[in-house]
Amino acid sequence: MKRKINLVGQSTLTVSLPSKWAQKYGLKKGDEVEVSENGSVLEFHGKAGLTLNKFSIKVDRGNHSYLRAIISNVYKKGYDEIEIIYEKEDLTSEIQKIVDTLLGLEMMDVDAKHCVLKNVATGLDSEFDNMVRKIFQLILQNNQKTYDAVKNNDFKEYNNINYVRFMVTKYSDFCKRTLNKHHRNDDSLIFRYMLVQILEKASNKYDYIYKFGAEAKPKKFSKECLSFFKETNDLFELFFHAYYSKDKSKIKVINLKKDKLLFELLYDIRNKVTPDDLIVIHYLATIVRKIVDLTGPFFALTAE
Repeated sequence: MKRKINLVGQSTLTVSLPSKWAQKYGLKKGDEVEVSENGSVLEFHGKAGLTLNKFSIKVDRGNHSYLRAIISNVYKKGYDEIEIIYEKEDLTSEIQKIVDTLLGLEMMDVDAKHCVLKNVATGLDSEFDNMVRKIFQLILQNNQKTYDAVKNNDFKEYNNINYVRFMVTKYSDFCKRTLNKHHRNDDSLIFRYMLVQILEKASNKYDYIYKFGAEAKPKKFSKECLSFFKETNDLFELFFHAYYSKDKSKIKVINLKKDKLLFELLYDIRNKVTPDDLIVIHYLATIVRKIVDLTGPFFALTAE
């Protein structure tokens, strides 16, 4: 787009900012913008945070997963106020359940046909790195408890396991929101987003293993299954240490161990395991692939 240069006073040249850009980043009279020179190009940088106005959604009756997908994606995009209109059926109680899963969001202005959700969290936007570490720690906690449950064939603590998975998802959604709202112009945005997304998917798989044990009540798991499980947990812990020590040599080890697990050990044990073992191993093999997927963001985020 072209902008006309104006003369203010005797020697000051000015140019107007595009109104849509200024509105998008919440710029108003008196605010400051960062201006940097890049050859013949002048670069203007707005506020680090993205200010998004109210977003309205009209929804009909749907199941919990459908409603959560709609609301959580608007939340993750960075909106601070979300109006939900539901004319056919009062969805207040169902929406409240969803709001409880989204950190910093509260339900306001409720009636039988609509409600308004508002972000009330302050001071948490700088907590991204701490929350990512917490996600790692929660997954490490759940993968050990799930291994112990499979080893002992005792799945009585599913509610506790599921709650930890719930917290991983809650922190993950908030991290995505923080990235979209405050780091939209960062070169590392996509890789940090991928890191959080993949960790959340790995967390879900441990929950699925425990849920299978609690609901299907298998008789016993084989030593081969337990061995595959321990190797998978060790692989996740190795990535955790690699990520926080920025040790690229550990990533090479992870890829070698992945090949051994998926293309040697899995082939060797396929005729020695039960159908119940195979369900657990299926989820574990998916976790192994997720761990390897994490190495992409690792290299991008640790590049010097």
